[in-house]
Amino acid sequence: MRIVAEYSFNGGDQIKTKKQRLYGEVVEAIRAVDAHSLEKKTSKEKTMNGVELYSPIEMNKAIKDELGAKGWEPVKIPCQYDLISDEVCQLAQVADEILKCRAKFKTQRLMVEFIAEKLSGCEDLPFKIKSPQAVLKTLKEKGLVCCNRGNNRFSFGKDMQTEDLAPLLTLDFVGYREMDFVKDKVGVEVQFGKYSFMVYNVCAKMTIFKKMGHIEYGIEIVPTKELQKEMSTGVSFYEQFVWDLEQRGVSNIDIPVLVIGIAP
Repeated sequence: MRIVAEYSFNGGDQIKTKKQRLYGEVVEAIRAVDAHSLEKKTSKEKTMNGVELYSPIEMNKAIKDELGAKGWEPVKIPCQYDLISDEVCQLAQVADEILKCRAKFKTQRLMVEFIAEKLSGCEDLPFKIKSPQAVLKTLKEKGLVCCNRGNNRFSFGKDMQTEDLAPLLTLDFVGYREMDFVKDKVGVEVQFGKYSFMVYNVCAKMTIFKKMGHIEYGIEIVPTKELQKEMSTGVSFYEQFVWDLEQRGVSNIDIPVLVIGIAP
């Protein structure tokens, strides 16, 4: 594949000098992909029925394989959302009942059984409730389970509060954000999806990862119109994305991002 164009958002072209080696690796990864050898997909869309199109999944995977071979790795950051609905009170009551128990359990299995008993009344809540085993695992990962090594007794952390525990009981309010690749403070997103994903990557996700201390610069790899016209409808393209970034302007929280437009 070849690089057709580049757009420097908020001084994104600094990457070429300040992170010259990493920029070179990204360029090598793109050029190493033979787009014409990738498996295509047969369109079922009415306007392009039967047409052989480039598969975003295959193209995405090919670029990621090349970057992965050069030591670039994905990074996930956990996120915990606030509970704001009426049912929160019931979930908070369950969390409060769990925390009222300051007893020490002889085994972790007994802790699981205790949590299961308290969660048994949550079936009618609109939230997806975690399994008791998953709840205990999360608490242990966060250091909220204490173990007395002398008598091998387990208990809940004394400093844990109801507002800490309640969101951890449900699958709906604990998640993560992931960046495709990060290496030496440079984050890379390979995006062959809808326009909204491109905007989110540059204007939100990369800002979050910068704030969390994972990256200082970003690279967004997207298709140009030349490539997009041989893909399914709904895929955005470099020229459209750049126009919107220029009209939007730069915010004081934006990080330097180099947008790279590619084609076969």
